[in-house]
Amino acid sequence: KIHIYDSQDENLGTYKIYKCLYYEYQDENDENRVQYILFDGQWLQVGQKLISQVNNSFLKYVSKKNLPKYKVGEIESDYNKRFSEISDKHHLLDKGNVTLQGSSRFEVCDVLYHDPNKETQYNFYHVKKYKGSSVLSHLFSQGYVSAKSLSDPKIYKELKSTESIKEIVSIFPGDFNAFNNLNKNQRTVTFAIYDRKENNVPVFSQITFDAVREQIEKLNYNVEVVFIDTGKETASQNEETKQVGK
Repeated sequence: KIHIYDSQDENLGTYKIYKCLYYEYQDENDENRVQYILFDGQWLQVGQKLISQVNNSFLKYVSKKNLPKYKVGEIESDYNKRFSEISDKHHLLDKGNVTLQGSSRFEVCDVLYHDPNKETQYNFYHVKKYKGSSVLSHLFSQGYVSAKSLSDPKIYKELKSTESIKEIVSIFPGDFNAFNNLNKNQRTVTFAIYDRKENNVPVFSQITFDAVREQIEKLNYNVEVVFIDTGKETASQNEETKQVGK
């Protein structure tokens, strides 16, 4: 069994390991291309028609936007730092959590792009390395929690007074309504995924994305998914280069 605890060591629940597993299987010799999915302790049979519908819907939101290439072996925090340094309009917010009253907190995004002269003034990048369906669900949830939190005037006020990221949050308008009255094209939530191809995302992850996307769009944001290319350089090679240059 798996026991879940919060930061205060309070038990949030106990689950059978089997119910925590996720697995997809498709027999390559099956002409009907039926897919079998283990989810929440149950085996589900998904027909090809539904899979195609879900996949086609998902691909509509895949952007070809060029982001810095991921270096093999590079950890997420190093990638985010490098990404944020490509221009003075990109800002690192990775681990820059906004702590709310009590013990709850949320992360605005990993990297924030802001340019008041562009149509999309604010672009919130949430970055994750693909490690399974549960990781993508967490990524999509992060994007929704951030967008939802920024639509709350009390939380927005706490964001503006967060000391750890005060230099960055200064780019947000002091007036709550000035930010939340921006139209949909002026704010974009981007889910950036590396170590995975766009045509190889689990079906349930695509379904989760669709549900989250609808909720974020209701908050007046555009939503997109970007798959980060993997470059030829490795993280270790990069470190060796730094050592040689010293």
